[in-house]
Order: sequence, then C-alpha cells, then structure tokens
Amino acid sequence: MPEGLRVATIASENGIRHLVLPEKALKCMDHVEDLKSRIDQELNRVLLWFRSQWPALAPSFPEDLRERFLRHVRAPKVSGRKLAGSVLAWRDQHPKVRPDLLSAMETWRKNHKRLTQEMDNLRDKIQAWRTDFYRNEAKRIAEDYAVIGLEDSISGRS
Repeated sequence: MPEGLRVATIASENGIRHLVLPEKALKCMDHVEDLKSRIDQELNRVLLWFRSQWPALAPSFPEDLRERFLRHVRAPKVSGRKLAGSVLAWRDQHPKVRPDLLSAMETWRKNHKRLTQEMDNLRDKIQAWRTDFYRNEAKRIAEDYAVIGLEDSISGRS
C-alpha cells in the first residue's frame, strides 16, 4: 500500500482497493499547521512585549492611536490582522511617534503578513489539489461501476 493516509476503501467483485492521500499532501498540511503555530507564537510574543511596555508608552501616543492600542492591551485575545491594522495606522498617521518602536512593530507586521499569505496560499493550493484528487477518483469509480453505495464509517449509516 502506498504511503499516506487511507481516506476510503473501495470494495468490488475485483477485491478491495484503498484510496490513499499521498504523504506529500500530508506534509503540506503539516506545514500549514506549522506556519499557523509560528504566526500565533510571534503574535503572542509581540503582544506580551507590547503589553509590558504599554504603561510607559501610553502617554507618548496621540489619543486616537492610544485608544486603538489600548483595545489590544486590554483584550484577552487579539487578532493579528487587527494588530497589523493598528500598526499601519500608526505608520501612516503618526510616523514620528516613537519611530524606534514603530520600526520593530512594522518588522513584525511585514513578517506576519508574509507568513499569513504563505499559509493561506498553501492551504488554498492543498484544498484545490485534494478536491481535484477526489473528483478524479470519483470519476474513475463512476466509470467502472453501475451502482455505487456509500457508507459513513463513523456512524455506520449507508
């Protein structure tokens, strides 16, 4: 049997055949999860650092920027995309406010964007490949058999 994840078993008068997602596809799925983990770890790291610095930073921020970042400081869970949006607002509207910190946050934002795009694109590519894989297999099965029965192996329903 080929290496990978068995996703279906096809039984016929010719015997039993297993449909297997290749190991390469599984490794790509694992890479997507690794990227997600890395994105989350970097977000948590930058939030922890920013929250620890906030009491000293807050007075130097203009009111609109302070309100934006205060939401991130107080929120138990922060979206990376929303934090990146706040960094963009900082960069575009108040570039002279703490340029040293803005530079660090901008570096995080660019890395976050690159990793997020890589993850999203790879996930989309894998999903399209998997859909095509199943579609082609369904076509082969439909061409070979007049009657096709499906059973949910988890619930046992036909």
